[in-house]
Amino acid sequence: MYSKKNINLYLQSNYKDYLQTPSFNQIKKKNLNEVVREFDKEEWKNLYKKVKNNNLKSIKQVDHEYNNLNKQNIYFFNKNFYKNKNSYILNKYIEVYKKTLTNYLNKKNSYNLVELGSGYGSKIINLALSLNKDYKINYYSGN
Repeated sequence: MYSKKNINLYLQSNYKDYLQTPSFNQIKKKNLNEVVREFDKEEWKNLYKKVKNNNLKSIKQVDHEYNNLNKQNIYFFNKNFYKNKNSYILNKYIEVYKKTLTNYLNKKNSYNLVELGSGYGSKIINLALSLNKDYKINYYSGN
């Protein structure tokens, strides 16, 4: 765990551009064509090429390619800042989602789970791998 002072110094030195309030003339609005260009043609097309060219076969491999799972990052959890590998942070997200969902699931029933804005599907696929052992869930996603 890091002190608030140390985290603020770290954030200010490494993410200075992101912490500044933009002026109104810097704010840009996206239309549907911009969103399609950005995600379908740039973001996911490049990831698809990497998956295909590197013969990546598991979600863990794709997550590593996209998120650089060995890279250290700062994250916020339970009112504190921490530093850990992206792999740990991704697993923390999955744990939080799983804990939240299992409060509403019953092992006797079947469910449908939908993730909107799923990108390449990392969260819902990881959830399926984790939850399918105990629950009957149909998974759907869309970006």
